[in-house]
Amino acid sequence: VSAATITVRKDGSGDYSVLQNALDAVANGDTILIGPGDFADPTTIALPGYSYPVVSYAVVRTPELTIIGSGAGTTAIGPTNFEGGGLPNTPQGLTCDMADARLTIRNLTVGNCELGLVVRGVLTMSDCQVHNTNIGMYWLPSGSGGLLQRTRFTGTWALGSLGIGDGTAAPGGLVEDCSIPGTLQVRGVQGLTVRDCELGSVYLMLGATMNLSRCSTSASGPGVALASGAGGYCGVEDCV
Repeated sequence: VSAATITVRKDGSGDYSVLQNALDAVANGDTILIGPGDFADPTTIALPGYSYPVVSYAVVRTPELTIIGSGAGTTAIGPTNFEGGGLPNTPQGLTCDMADARLTIRNLTVGNCELGLVVRGVLTMSDCQVHNTNIGMYWLPSGSGGLLQRTRFTGTWALGSLGIGDGTAAPGGLVEDCSIPGTLQVRGVQGLTVRDCELGSVYLMLGATMNLSRCSTSASGPGVALASGAGGYCGVEDCV
């Protein structure tokens, strides 16, 4: 079956005007093209490990999917004003909580949430913005890990905290040409490469291994810390 391309436009000129309706309708391998505007329609979901319902503004239910916006700052997923500060990790901007998912995200903004994105699996994310979140993103990689490229974490809250891994051994991947002015926590991931990035501080936890190349850190405390767990390793090359 050939993969389909589905359009979402707020003015009604696309296949759907509500993003979640498109996410519920797509098949494996499809692409969603999102037009300009703020996509702020919440969905309440039950997630493993939570004793309370979680609100998300984009719930991915298809294991292999591509989501492309009209540009960071032009297409925005999440409420128009910050919502958070209550229960942990809710609301979420985008939720992909499926084992071994393969998700591609390009050219959009996710923000104004307690937690910007939760992605489990192989992630390819480029030319995006994560804005005004208490926690920017949890990425739990699998398979080949994936790629986070040309993405900026901005805003007035935690200034872009990014957590990669949940403490179990997992493949690394590549973080390249990103701005993450908060804390980058790497937990249990093996062989992560971070290059050409502006960072706040880096914490390796639970035996994570990684290499920093052509990066800078701006933390008032340690730029790089081996925080906990045996076997942690960080190579540093051509960095400030």
